[in-house]
Amino acid sequence: MAQKGKALLVGLKSVDPNCYGGWNGQGGCWGCELDVDNVEAILAPLGYDIDILKTQQATAAAILDGLNNAAAALNSGDIFVFYFSGHGGQQPDQNGDEMDGKDETLVAYNRQIVDDELSSIWYKFRAGVRIVMISDSCNSGTNYRNRMNRAPHPTPMVPIPDFQVASMMRAKLIHFGGCRDGFGSSGFTHGGAFTLALCEAWNNGGFRGNYPDFHQAICAKISTSQQPQYSQYGSGLETFRNQKPFTIATMIPLPPVLYEYEIFLPVNPPPWLHQLIPHIPPGGIPPGDPSPVRTDAGAQEQAYGAYPNASGSRVIVRVRRG
Repeated sequence: MAQKGKALLVGLKSVDPNCYGGWNGQGGCWGCELDVDNVEAILAPLGYDIDILKTQQATAAAILDGLNNAAAALNSGDIFVFYFSGHGGQQPDQNGDEMDGKDETLVAYNRQIVDDELSSIWYKFRAGVRIVMISDSCNSGTNYRNRMNRAPHPTPMVPIPDFQVASMMRAKLIHFGGCRDGFGSSGFTHGGAFTLALCEAWNNGGFRGNYPDFHQAICAKISTSQQPQYSQYGSGLETFRNQKPFTIATMIPLPPVLYEYEIFLPVNPPPWLHQLIPHIPPGGIPPGDPSPVRTDAGAQEQAYGAYPNASGSRVIVRVRRG
């Protein structure tokens, strides 16, 4: 049976003030619906079955129903993308499962969705299902699960160690957060800073790398001081994390990394360097002996990080066996 790709994309440019003490949530979320459109433009050409909830549609019940429906519909080898753009919050922990005493939340149209609720849903997905959660919201470092790892329903037991929770989690989950818990994720009229960086890193499908590489590329593109987060949840994630992001039909990982090296791209580069390393912008000076750029036949190079300053950019290049 062919593998399926399903996605739930949620974006809120405001919330119901009647449910939030008069607060309408518009500040900072002007471009959240546009974020959804931009992520849809990434996933639709790949063959995803996409459900979209925008602002008034994005009630807590509708979001949770969408997640539960995906859990019921998907089988081993399928992939599910849950994307959220909107406000993220923190509230006092109600069941003692958070080491910092705070639950992280997604701010839905009519109430907040607590990370405990999401954590309990992930357990419903069948073994072998791949889940990618992307949250462009404040406090999004661990908003995909209860941080201290209790069982889905409160019990008088002590917290369950990470390795035991991983064994309970049948699906495999990779999480991208726009920032750390306790910090903000910037938004503009043309979209969230994190999502804009994600789309730029994706490069209309031109990105070549795996999920950790994608996180590095996003961090290199981010235009604000926030620090995007990357997490993995579940067991047996090696094959999943080594795939190109959002891949539906293949479970084949990228070739292993042979080595990586660093070059400097000056503002006015010599033309010879672009001929030597054609996959990056013209220019750059390899540090020391430039021999690492002379790869064996069949190897492929990939620039995955750029750190600009006034004189140029520091670029890390990862070389894989072809």
